[in-house]
Amino acid sequence: TGKPVDYQLAIYDNELSATEKQVLVNIWNHDPAWKTEYWVDGVSRGALEQTEGFDPLAYKNMLGPDLPKPRGFAEPKKTKHLFRAVVPASAKAVKVVATDRFGKTYTAQHTIGSV
Repeated sequence: TGKPVDYQLAIYDNELSATEKQVLVNIWNHDPAWKTEYWVDGVSRGALEQTEGFDPLAYKNMLGPDLPKPRGFAEPKKTKHLFRAVVPASAKAVKVVATDRFGKTYTAQHTIGSV
């Protein structure tokens, strides 16, 4: 990937309504013993909600009528290592900390509305 070994999560956002946005976090190495925490504009908001779905980047790049023809095993599949939170549409930044079963923390920050 060209990323450091501690690059374990990616954050995405999308608009839900005029007043809310959804933040999606893909934590690749997640297992049930991991813990998640998130902050919106510097304010702690607790744990993220685990969900199932497609990684937004994989979906954008690999699925749809104008994208590459399906390649079987290489196609994006739904994953259970996605996490979500609903934040105010006015939110500017999100920080996520994921802690693995050994106590190692992985941190990512995301500016709302950025790609």
